[in-house]
Amino acid sequence: MVSSVVKQEAVPVTTQTGKKRLVYLDAIRIFACFLVIVNHTNSFIFMARQPSVTWFASIAYFFVSKPAVLLFIMVSGAVLLGKEESYKAVFARALRMVAILLFSSVCYFVYYTYIKQQGHAFEFTEVTKFLDGLIKGPVETSLWYLYLYIGLILMLPLLRPMVKALGKKDYYYIIGLFAVIMGTIPIITRYFPGFQISGYLKIPFITSFVAVFLAGYFINKMVVTSGKKALLFAVGYVALLAFQTVATYFEYRINSAGYLFYDNTYLSTLTVSSIFLFYIFKWFFERRVISPKVSKLITEIGACTFGMYLVSSFIIGELYPMYTALSGYMHVVFAMIIYEVCVFGIGLGFTYLIRKIPFVRKFI
Repeated sequence: MVSSVVKQEAVPVTTQTGKKRLVYLDAIRIFACFLVIVNHTNSFIFMARQPSVTWFASIAYFFVSKPAVLLFIMVSGAVLLGKEESYKAVFARALRMVAILLFSSVCYFVYYTYIKQQGHAFEFTEVTKFLDGLIKGPVETSLWYLYLYIGLILMLPLLRPMVKALGKKDYYYIIGLFAVIMGTIPIITRYFPGFQISGYLKIPFITSFVAVFLAGYFINKMVVTSGKKALLFAVGYVALLAFQTVATYFEYRINSAGYLFYDNTYLSTLTVSSIFLFYIFKWFFERRVISPKVSKLITEIGACTFGMYLVSSFIIGELYPMYTALSGYMHVVFAMIIYEVCVFGIGLGFTYLIRKIPFVRKFI
């Protein structure tokens, strides 16, 4: 039984465009895409409340969503680090992302400046401010990921030879070193301010994003999953989720104006949670025979997730009145989930249709 399932995992699904995709990676994309929407909406609940049952539920839901970006990065590492590409191809990939960033930024700039503010007159100085701001940071907060992704793409020519030379112990060392020095010590220092380590020690270390980028490749290519480890990681994930929720409550009691210390992707609570989830997804899909129809559906939706991410902020803003209306008839948490599912569905429908255009499909 195990050998037949592993064989299925080894043979990717071929899409209509001829690209081969692993089903479990697309399942992670779909999960992470929904979590991005949750991350950008769920704070409407707990930010407007003091600790209560609803507040705790919303905070827990918030931390469920936090591994979203790290999961996307791990999937990118699993897909990109094993490729053989010339420098020209890498630069072309980066330029494609720059074009997407520029186009998306222009759309959001027009949306926020002229559509949301009806009657706002055009001024040329706003264009120069826009271009100056685009270099310094994202026009729309959610677009920060594109800057990060472009940086990871530019690092590919250096990281690809490295991942081929590394063994399992090397990966364990890199991930463990990062988790302890960069991800756990800040948590200890938070509660024991006297425990300080010089910042100079951290300068040569890789960032959390590069660490999970490598971890995605490592788990995809070199890790053999097992049910016992998957169960252990599931327990570990729930434990970390509970810890973040309870710790955030104590953070609130200390400073109700700024209590989201654990909303930092470099902390081990989030990076380890992401690794646990990635492993669990791989184990689940390796141990089950997925029908061709379901596999095709997952890959088709997974192929739309990047476009869904790009348009999600538009839809979240325009659909917000739906949430306020629903919250008048039901508990706010249930109203929020329905709202998020609708945002996901509209984004999926729009992206699926626009991807029918061959030129657009090359970019999203």
